[in-house]
Amino acid sequence: GNYDGLYVLNKSGDSWRLRNKIAGFDNSARHFEAFKGDIFVNHEYKGVFRLKMDEAYSAATQVTVDTELICHNSGMVRYRDQLLYGCASGIYAFDFTSGEFAKDSALSQAYTQDTYVSGKLNVDDRDGFLWVFSKSGIHYISEDNFGNSPVINTIPLAEKDRNSVVGYESVLPLPKSGNYLFGTSSGY
Repeated sequence: GNYDGLYVLNKSGDSWRLRNKIAGFDNSARHFEAFKGDIFVNHEYKGVFRLKMDEAYSAATQVTVDTELICHNSGMVRYRDQLLYGCASGIYAFDFTSGEFAKDSALSQAYTQDTYVSGKLNVDDRDGFLWVFSKSGIHYISEDNFGNSPVINTIPLAEKDRNSVVGYESVLPLPKSGNYLFGTSSGY
């Protein structure tokens, strides 16, 4: 992703080389996800773009934009075979049947509009958590014992005490299970 669109890189040995710019899409693409054959680009001022690609990933054959989802400090991730979008009004999941994002009422309980800081969502592939940041704390979402309902767990570390950069929140699992590294504006 770049300020003027999307690019495809190829790895050759130990180095990466530019293969091509994707034709037909020239918008800033800081946050994007490839999901089920399409590319979704979150643009905080224009909405969420959905790109259908040619087979070679050289050009976008169709570009649509969802202008209902325009939110400052929003985020988008793939989590448990879902494409999620976080913004001030909640967490949304993409529905391929309708072709739209629909609010996920369970995940959206992680924060309210009053406690919203950032829709930046972090996925922990090791432990299967979805991390969410709010004014009141850091939340990690796991599944219940039956694997069908999200459970929101909270670490009561308020935004004012975290010293993080809004929109760039990060969490990384450390080798020892249960230990995590949280990024701040001056380190971790």
